[in-house]
Amino acid sequence: MPDAVGGSLAVTHRKVATLAPEWAPFRGASILFRPIGAEADDAGWAGTGTLYRALAGLIGGDELAALRRCGYCALPSSSSHMTLSDLVHDGNVGHVAAPARAQFGDESDIAAGREYPNVMREIVAVAGAPCRVAIPFTFHALRIRTGSALTADLRPCDPEGRDYRDLLAWRRRLELLLVSRLGIGVPAFEPHVTLGYFANRKAAPAAEPLVGALDRRLRAALGGGRFAFGDPTPCTFESMAAFVPVGATQPFARPRVDPA
Repeated sequence: MPDAVGGSLAVTHRKVATLAPEWAPFRGASILFRPIGAEADDAGWAGTGTLYRALAGLIGGDELAALRRCGYCALPSSSSHMTLSDLVHDGNVGHVAAPARAQFGDESDIAAGREYPNVMREIVAVAGAPCRVAIPFTFHALRIRTGSALTADLRPCDPEGRDYRDLLAWRRRLELLLVSRLGIGVPAFEPHVTLGYFANRKAAPAAEPLVGALDRRLRAALGGGRFAFGDPTPCTFESMAAFVPVGATQPFARPRVDPA
């Protein structure tokens, strides 16, 4: 496929296998927010599904074709999620401290959607139970993150509220345990939903004008909408196409998010 600046576009993103798109193996475990229904509740919040539906319907045929010329690979809408914290995955398992490395077995099988190592169960358990209340977020911006991903950035509706502060405190305990037990750190929490990846960073800047137009459209569509996310849940994955709660055999049960 020719890229936006001419020539042949090489796939360099480790999570992308082909421009079809097909997804490369990328295995691990993360804490994701449980998605909840699409209907608004008495507090005036809409469910996660309402946001995911808007995101799924954002990019039309011509726009998708234009983004694809920039190497954009759209994730399936069924994989929509927001991560509270990474745990261990193929991208950081090589940095796990030597004394803990043996608890994971072969690096290529880390979590792998089939195994949730005992050390990870222990870390999550020691961190204590996270909040079990829905927390609302609002849409902030559509942008190309780190030159490689198209994301819908979110902001908490009440960043000083007790529920949100309790959530961050729990994440901080988890982060400290990952450092002390495994020797690895995790990125700061920047609430966002990833819509897809750019197969090659060099082509992504050509998509900026279109992303700006899509951002304005999404702001108009979502306005000041408040979208509630459910409780944090440990999940495993084998690629970016599906995320399975620990102890389950199927991905999250989700409200329908395909565009009308």
